[in-house]
Order: sequence, then C-alpha cells, then structure tokens
Amino acid sequence: MANKSIDECKDLKTLFELWKNKSPKNINGFEINHKDNVFISDGIVNPQIWFDQKPRILFVLKEAYSNKNDGDWLLTDWIASGECLHYKIWRRIAIWTYGVLHTTRHSICPYKEQYSEAVYKDILQRIAILNIKKSNGKSKSDYDELEAYAFEDMPEIKKEFMLIDPDVVICGNCFHILNSTVFGLDYDYGKNDNWYYYKDTLGKKRLFLDFYHPGNHWPDLLNYYGLMGIYQQALICES
Repeated sequence: MANKSIDECKDLKTLFELWKNKSPKNINGFEINHKDNVFISDGIVNPQIWFDQKPRILFVLKEAYSNKNDGDWLLTDWIASGECLHYKIWRRIAIWTYGVLHTTRHSICPYKEQYSEAVYKDILQRIAILNIKKSNGKSKSDYDELEAYAFEDMPEIKKEFMLIDPDVVICGNCFHILNSTVFGLDYDYGKNDNWYYYKDTLGKKRLFLDFYHPGNHWPDLLNYYGLMGIYQQALICES
C-alpha cells in the first residue's frame, strides 16, 4: 500500500510527507528512521523556471545535515533565499551550473572565479537537488549507511527523480549508489572511462556525469575544467 501511494504522488510535497512518515526499519545493521530525525526535503529550487529550462540540471548528493533542534526544513527554500552562499560548496555548484548551461560541443564556457551575490542567487534558482539520505545526516558520510538508506528508500528516490525529470544529472561522488542500488543502470565501467553515461532512465534518455562531490578540496579551477571537459565530450559523443 505504501508503494502504491508513492506511485500516485503527483508532487514533491506529498511525496516528502509520505517519506517522512515511513515506519522505521533496520537494514544491514542501520536503523532507517525518518520519523524521529530531522527530515530535510529537497527537489526543485524554482519550479517556475525549471520546466522551461534546457538542460534541466539535477545535482545528486549524499546527505544534508543540521542540528536536531532545527526541526524539519526545506533545503530548496534555503538555497532560493541565498543563505547557502555563506558556504563555498554552493558557490561552486552555482559556477558549475553556469558552466553547463553555457558550454556547447563547440566551446567550453570560460571559468570565472567570482560572481556577484545576485548572479550566484539567480543561477541557483535553475537547479534541483536530490540528497540520497534525507534525515539523520552527518558531515562525513558512511557509504554503507548511505547504501542502506538508498536500498530502503529506493521507491521514494525513484519517484522524486521522476517528478524532477532532469536532463543532466551531476552525481557528487555517489554515482555508484544510483547505479547499483537505486536504478540498476547496468553501466560497464570497463568500457567507459570518460565519467559520463547516457542511459534510458525512467522514461527517457538522460546524461549522468560521475564527478567528485562539490565539497572536495581540489582547486576550483581544476574542478571546473574537469567537469566541463567531461560534459563537452558527452555532447560531442551524442552529436
């Protein structure tokens, strides 16, 4: 019955309400418990922009975290407000997004180290975020625990992905979890070492970019041109 209700969800708000109220379960020694922990909803930052945009860029990350005293909150509202810009990770995500939106198979959008706060905020209106783990997040992820959450929440993650309906999916050091645990995308890593994958997923062909987490400690310039190079090669391959 729970899965049937998830299948019938027409919007993210309804999905997150069902998701939050799932009964706790133990998976491989990890307690998957959304009810008794802070639940951080994510999804589309600005739906009015999102569905008219090409390409629609979804960032799939590992987990969000906060103090238990904060109560449940919406990551998308926090991003839309610009408060997230106090953290380097979100400025980096904005720069990556701008690059993808303006890179073609003929040219890579040149790197710019700094934008104004207004420009950063505008760029972040154009993204969607999907954290694999929605509650009980930590600053340092345990991959076995993430896989347990992905396994238990697989129907909800798939439904959220369908409702977001992205064209380009940038995976922050978690592609293997989507590949093996959530979608079973059956990619042959031995035949593709370019870090990009086209695959028919939940109704249409989508581009997955398997990249580092945006919170990594490599220099911004190296991160940017690494990701843009992968993206441009994917565009060339598909043209």
